[in-house]
Amino acid sequence: MDDSAEVAEVTSSLFEQLGYATIYRDSAEEALSLLADGAKIDFVFSDIVMPGAIDGVGLAREIRSRYPNLPVVLTTGYSDAAQAAPSELRILRKPFDTDTLQDFVQNIGK
Repeated sequence: MDDSAEVAEVTSSLFEQLGYATIYRDSAEEALSLLADGAKIDFVFSDIVMPGAIDGVGLAREIRSRYPNLPVVLTTGYSDAAQAAPSELRILRKPFDTDTLQDFVQNIGK
């Protein structure tokens, strides 16, 4: 999930290079609706800074409440946003490349 379609496209491309299929949503509300509709999702990857009522941290909290076994990875290019996020959340700092993304994703759930 990212509010920038261009950034989401690049990130999706990186995930696809690693063999993942992606589903893009541009708001937390849309992502939660997708999950509520029963979509099979292995993990959620979201920017922290998002417009609207629910940012990436809020999305992670909602997902943990509703779907406790669904991993959530957050990303940001803003150091203030990363520092303000709860320490239990996994945060991948932007910019990142395919190797960094692969290493990070392989450690989800560990």
